[in-house]
Amino acid sequence: MPSKSPAQHRLMEAVAHNPKFAKKVGIPTSVGKDFAAADKKMNDGGVIKSLKKDGFYDAGKSKSERLSIINKETTKPERLEMVDKLFLEKKMKGGGLYANINAKRERIAEGSGEKMRKPGSPGAPTAQAFKESAKTAKMKDGGPSLAIGRGEKLSADQGAGLTAKGRAKYNSETGSHLKAPQPQGGSRRDSFCARMGPVAEKSEKGSRSRASMQRWNCPGWWSRAYSGTVGTTVINVQQLIDHGARRAGKLAEELTSEQLTSARESLFFLLSNLINIGIQYWAISKKVYGLKADQYIYDLPVGGNDVLQALYRKMARPTGSYSSSAGGTVENAFDGNTSTICTQTTAGGNISVNYGSTNPIYIGSIGVLPGVSGTFNVVFECSSDGSTWIPISSPGPTVWVDNEWLWYDIDPGYTVPYYRIRAITGTLSLRELFFGNNSTEITMARLNRDDYTNLPNKNFTANQPFQFWFNRTIPQSKMYLWPVPSDPFVQMTVWYSRQIDDVGALTNELEVPQRWYEATIMMLAHRMALELPGVGMDRIQYLEAQAEKYLALAESEERDKSPIYFAPNISVYSR
Repeated sequence: MPSKSPAQHRLMEAVAHNPKFAKKVGIPTSVGKDFAAADKKMNDGGVIKSLKKDGFYDAGKSKSERLSIINKETTKPERLEMVDKLFLEKKMKGGGLYANINAKRERIAEGSGEKMRKPGSPGAPTAQAFKESAKTAKMKDGGPSLAIGRGEKLSADQGAGLTAKGRAKYNSETGSHLKAPQPQGGSRRDSFCARMGPVAEKSEKGSRSRASMQRWNCPGWWSRAYSGTVGTTVINVQQLIDHGARRAGKLAEELTSEQLTSARESLFFLLSNLINIGIQYWAISKKVYGLKADQYIYDLPVGGNDVLQALYRKMARPTGSYSSSAGGTVENAFDGNTSTICTQTTAGGNISVNYGSTNPIYIGSIGVLPGVSGTFNVVFECSSDGSTWIPISSPGPTVWVDNEWLWYDIDPGYTVPYYRIRAITGTLSLRELFFGNNSTEITMARLNRDDYTNLPNKNFTANQPFQFWFNRTIPQSKMYLWPVPSDPFVQMTVWYSRQIDDVGALTNELEVPQRWYEATIMMLAHRMALELPGVGMDRIQYLEAQAEKYLALAESEERDKSPIYFAPNISVYSR
């Protein structure tokens, strides 16, 4: 029987012609000779002879023509034998001259006893045969010699690939049919992008493969399917709890309503606890207090945790001409007397100031001292011509308390001749309307409890309070000022740390920056694992370690990275 593969053919040839090799591989020489004879018969006569006669091996035959000849000249067993044998010398595969030479070298290495023919000897390949074979042979080092300097290919900065000159040289030396890139689209571009895409994905930025993707205008590569947005992915409370459940080893669908409520409460607990770790920079707020004569206790807003900076502030109040669109004594809102009130007679009115059409004034802060309590919705506006107004601050519906200042810093401020307050709902009733600029702020010193309680006269009054004691109590922390302020037209600017907003409904988002998501989910997963039934201790310990890891990473990044200066406090020795 003939050999079933080229490898078996070479083995049997070696066995048939080299007894020493046959003994080494354990195959009788007679078996090798039988196979060699069958192979020779297969090649030199029978089916092969008939195929040659009908032009099966002629150049230019199409695949369909070759199949037609095979079906005509062979029986089914013969066809199966030919398929198994793969034509030995790979005549159907186009192995060609170099394939035959390599096959013979392999047989010699296996001990076939054959010898390579010398150039020019009978049966040796001719020079013309080598030349023809070189057109389709695989080139060493990737192909013909092509260089950027000779104008045969482009640099990566230019888009990589071959120039027209380079393609002509490559086609001439290899018999190929390379064409110019097809950036406008088409089957060749689709094929190139599909083949080169995986290569470019693994390549570094600036590589030739990536440059070629740009030159061919491969869709979805240089315009990559990026979102083009940052921080717009919405992760609500429900999604955080679902992730926490899965990390605890539970399906989100398994959670009962009680466990869902418990998870939301756990999320609230862990967010509340963050204030004990350190300052969370996204949870720092600013409040401007309008100081009231003879009042020395001021509440920090609900959720306020600690005062970071407190500054005494005073401002200039430019004078102008004033008007009211809905009646009332408008001068009362600008007379510096908190006992007089300007009350308009109809809703939706405005009170304005005119500094002169040729005298634009910069305004950086606006104060309102209400003459009545209630909920009001107002907007502050400015104009450069007195007719076209633009909003500069819209606080929205706000609770006003009679004789308690509301201050709004305008950042950035405006420099125009006209400003006004306009009621969207309600009727304006103001004790004072203060448009201020040129603010001066002075740091207030912080007292501890002992220092404040040891003050001999806590009710001592002065225009400027320059110290405070911060009393961290509930439900709201309080600031005790000393001396007691006596001027109702000064302010106190307070920067304070606060609690993160409540969790709220399951559809709400957390007031947590994106960089804290992983730490938050890990901490939640650990807390949920402690309360969910059936969670193994090994998973609980693993989640605890992961929660600590990601919390440390997030907390280490939570800083303003500004320089720190240390200065000794020697005031007790120098007063």
